[in-house]
Amino acid sequence: MTHSTPLDEMVDGQGGVRPRWRRLLSTISELGAQELAERGGQISVALRDQMSQRPEAGTMVAPGCDPVPLILDAAEFADLEAGIIQRARLLEALLQDAYGERRILSSGVLPPSLLWSSRTWLSVPQTDGCPPTDRFFSFFAVDLVRENDGRWSVLGDRLSRANGAGRALENRRQMVRVLPELFSGYDLRHISPFMDLWQEALLGAATRTDPETNSPALALLTPGPQDPHWPEHVLLARELGCTLAEGGDLSARQGELWLKTVRGLRPVDVLLIRQDAATLDPLELDGTGAWGITGLLDVARGGAVRLMNDPRAGYAETPGLLPFFPELSRFLLGEDLLLRTVRAFWPGDVSCPVPQDGWHVMSATDGDSTVRRYGEIPAEECAAFSERRWEHMALEIDGPSVTPALAGECIEPHPVVLRMFAAFDGEQWNVLPGGLARISRTAQDLLAPGRIRSGMVSKDVWVLAGNHEERRGMAFIPSRRLPIRRAHGDLPSRAAEDFFWLGRYLERVEGAARMMRVILSHLSVTDLSPRERADIDGLVRLLRAAKVIEDVPVSGYSLVALTRELLTATAQEGLFMRSFRSIDSLAPELSDRLTREMRHFIVYGAEDLMSAIPGCRARGDDPARSLERLSRVMERVVGYSATISGFSAENMLRSGGRLFLDMGRRFERTGTVLLTCSTLLDQPGLRQRGRMESALRLMLELCDSSITYRSRYFGVMQPAPVLDLLLLDEDNPRGAGYQLATLRQAMASVAEGGDGVRDDLPRGAQEILDGLRGLAQSVFDAADQDVAAADLPAGLRAVTEDLELLSDRLTRACFTVLVAPRRVDSSDPSPGGEGLPAEDGFFA
Repeated sequence: MTHSTPLDEMVDGQGGVRPRWRRLLSTISELGAQELAERGGQISVALRDQMSQRPEAGTMVAPGCDPVPLILDAAEFADLEAGIIQRARLLEALLQDAYGERRILSSGVLPPSLLWSSRTWLSVPQTDGCPPTDRFFSFFAVDLVRENDGRWSVLGDRLSRANGAGRALENRRQMVRVLPELFSGYDLRHISPFMDLWQEALLGAATRTDPETNSPALALLTPGPQDPHWPEHVLLARELGCTLAEGGDLSARQGELWLKTVRGLRPVDVLLIRQDAATLDPLELDGTGAWGITGLLDVARGGAVRLMNDPRAGYAETPGLLPFFPELSRFLLGEDLLLRTVRAFWPGDVSCPVPQDGWHVMSATDGDSTVRRYGEIPAEECAAFSERRWEHMALEIDGPSVTPALAGECIEPHPVVLRMFAAFDGEQWNVLPGGLARISRTAQDLLAPGRIRSGMVSKDVWVLAGNHEERRGMAFIPSRRLPIRRAHGDLPSRAAEDFFWLGRYLERVEGAARMMRVILSHLSVTDLSPRERADIDGLVRLLRAAKVIEDVPVSGYSLVALTRELLTATAQEGLFMRSFRSIDSLAPELSDRLTREMRHFIVYGAEDLMSAIPGCRARGDDPARSLERLSRVMERVVGYSATISGFSAENMLRSGGRLFLDMGRRFERTGTVLLTCSTLLDQPGLRQRGRMESALRLMLELCDSSITYRSRYFGVMQPAPVLDLLLLDEDNPRGAGYQLATLRQAMASVAEGGDGVRDDLPRGAQEILDGLRGLAQSVFDAADQDVAAADLPAGLRAVTEDLELLSDRLTRACFTVLVAPRRVDSSDPSPGGEGLPAEDGFFA
């Protein structure tokens, strides 16, 4: 990089402000630096919420959006547009030749080492030398840098994934929402029609349509929430109407690509790839890394699914190609480049100049390699560089230019790189009238092709509408006639399983908190009677059975010792903390199916409680104070779970995700009721006078059914009425009967219209309810109900086992995803896609 003064793109050659910037600077001046900084903070917070990003996650992509946009006038954009369209034709011709006749090698235009050694070159035997009939890619991005002569130069091409289009769209939305004043007086090109055009291009790429939906089935393949670009994948799936799918959600069989849904396999017609191409098909490519889809490429060759883009298109991203693009354009297109590349050198060429200290060097075959200044490389590495010159390349950039950006409450110049996007609609290439600009304090951070490092900030890119041709915008896209749909059959199995386990974890912490709340209320009595002490012993026994507290002896403990024992519930590896960590990890998996408010409450509420729970056992606290703090936290846990229930009831359709969220709750609550009854009815000395009545009162209190029981039976305690209310009554939302009746109805809905393998699920729920009815009837018919009730625990545990088996059957019928293939010599487990373990729940 040269050391000349960087060009400020806001200022013209005479030191004056360019016309397109004047109104914006005037508006910024009226707002004031402090107000602008506050609005910028609001944009950053909104982006984190909208794109499911959290500061502590460590995987944020371009964490903020600078409130000062990058402005392109109509003429400047027209030049860039023409250059990008030409570049799309050049890259297509390059790929067609590289995977076809390879005239670029035989004619000496390109060194063979830049083909065979490229990390993104995919040699697939079945297609080697045989290019596709139409095209390798229909969407790509170009990274541009403006040099000090005022002209834009290409820094790199992005074809394999081309991330950033969704972020550009969200940046514009948040800028319009938070800073509408800045747009006053500007006539800008709109960017949202580009997404409609892209969606139509995907739909048009399919060779068939689903008869039920009258449109092709689109899926977006993502590595999952662990990928730094996951938030964008979620946003793109929403905008483009794609099902968000991970490798484990898809299966290639019988010449088709299938999506595993809760109602069976559904065909996929177009797959938008956002995963490393080398990991797509372990059968033909690399079998390590992210989950792939065995046989995917064979299905694509058969024409059953279109891959957007072709996995081999990534070869055009090879950094070492940059110095050769001018000659490649003349050879393949017979044209000079309209959009120049940065000054690049391949040291393997004998005509390459001697490396200079100001050059930036990187791998010629790996676009993800580190970029370093040649003058900062140690002498011993320079010697190795000279010996293996053909493995490297160098960039010499006169600039890059700087653009105004907010720094604190000041506006300062920062180096900028612009990423622009283009999509092919079946007839012509269309360039997004905008883009994603990235700024950083140092130019070196921006030079690594395709990388968005932590600490970078994005910018909204404005394109001014010029003459009436620009004002016209993109062509109108006629919409297809859509059939009415109300089914949830397209819910992927992975999403259904995540909802199911989210429901179970939420109910698990709520049930545990209710148990803790009951025992804490009993401990608030200053002078405990023998009966009250026996009740506390029974409650502690229940907490131990539910694994809420550690399993240690209780009888004879002092209040201090009992308090210490109850506080074990706040341990990092205790039920509460483990469950909240699971809830916190599930929310990102479901970000494409939860409203912003619900997702925000789940994530930040769980994190808040994970901070509060360990604080209950602070050192030096007396028992009474510790129990008081623990009681307050348990109330918050119950409120947290109840609030999410309200969100799901009011904001989610009854079918789809809510159905499985609710089923998870029903399974867990049924298990809690059965565990409560079996534990409290299985206490020593229960047949002593008054002990059975005490156990029945505790069962009602724990199941939050005391008021209902008193209104029906006027407080007279007998086993049969209590068991009927807690086990059979289908109107009692805290009882097992209600849960099983709801499960029966939900499972019937899942089985409806399916392939028959789920038809026995509703029957299983009814059989469990019938089993409970038989147990309760045995107590009702007994001469001594107390004795009969004391004999129930074994039967209740057997019903619990049946409930567990029904949960397993639901998992096999709706959630089971094909095991991801792995290389036999790989010892590392594949990430993602695995079903969450049952851990140690109330009936695990």
